[in-house]
Amino acid sequence: MVLLAAVVAAYAGPWLSESWLGPLMLAPPPEAPTEHQEAVRQGGRAAPSEAPIHETWEDEHFPFLGYEEEVASSEEVRTSGPTGQRQYPLDDMVRIPAGSFMLGDEKIPGARPARRVALAAFDIDRYELSNVKYRDFIRATGRRAPFVGENWSAIYDWYEVTYPPGLDEVPVVLVTWRDAQAYCEWAGKRLPSEMEWERAARGAADARSYPWGEVWDSRKSNVASRLEGPFRSLEEWDRFEASWTGSKSPEIFGVGRYPQDRSPDGVFDMAGNVSEWVAGTFEAYPGGDPSERVGFGRGLRVARGNSWGNRDYSSSVSNRYPYEETRVDSVIGFRCARTVIAN
Repeated sequence: MVLLAAVVAAYAGPWLSESWLGPLMLAPPPEAPTEHQEAVRQGGRAAPSEAPIHETWEDEHFPFLGYEEEVASSEEVRTSGPTGQRQYPLDDMVRIPAGSFMLGDEKIPGARPARRVALAAFDIDRYELSNVKYRDFIRATGRRAPFVGENWSAIYDWYEVTYPPGLDEVPVVLVTWRDAQAYCEWAGKRLPSEMEWERAARGAADARSYPWGEVWDSRKSNVASRLEGPFRSLEEWDRFEASWTGSKSPEIFGVGRYPQDRSPDGVFDMAGNVSEWVAGTFEAYPGGDPSERVGFGRGLRVARGNSWGNRDYSSSVSNRYPYEETRVDSVIGFRCARTVIAN
């Protein structure tokens, strides 16, 4: 399961009562911001706790791919962390020229068959959208702030229109797909398509698995192996996950802090930090097997890229993560794209 994952469903209606929730239903203080309906469903805790976190979406919807061999020792991975600083403006964009590239990965169910596709030129945000930029949006539009009120979300919950102290350049999380879409539209942009996202992550010259090349190295991006050391099996992950009670301090780093998690075109944090909402719905690729993934054809949205809390942290940038569009999660953020208008 994705660490700290929000169980997402549409607002459940009158059956969801305080008596049903029992002692778990702790109302937020009167001055708390209006919360996502998912917060009501999940109970409204407002601080980190030792309560266990249970969620089955990943087990049901993401086929386990195994872990790539590490080039560094377990100790080197556990003690790794960000080694750089942001070098460009937070709202900088990268021009991806028109051309073709190899989309997909034959090893990943739902990401095959791999094929060469052509794309028009487009611009994409160099960095994941940060809290400080999202704050401009909610102050201008009155859209509700990212807030869930559960123990797993506590360190990322906003108060009124302000994100937690010290998280200015950390990617915004706890946003639905529609929140992400609305921000991009407000900014005069749009969400990137899956094809555009993958092209920006892997480049055009070769069908590389990771932004930096073909060899997996946990030290180059912010992924889950940093928390416990490299995992060798699903059983190891399950034991770790069963012990996880939520972050007590932020596990997400400011954008651009991992200089090696940089694509050939100069787009950052596409192999780690947070997964990112993209446009479109979760459908089988042309020529693919529509039965090999749970969720095809149901209107689910897709997040791309691994995060600090993904189970499948060493999978390639071709992997696809389907979710309900109402999902709010501490591992999902977004970046925007923009169509290039020909002269």
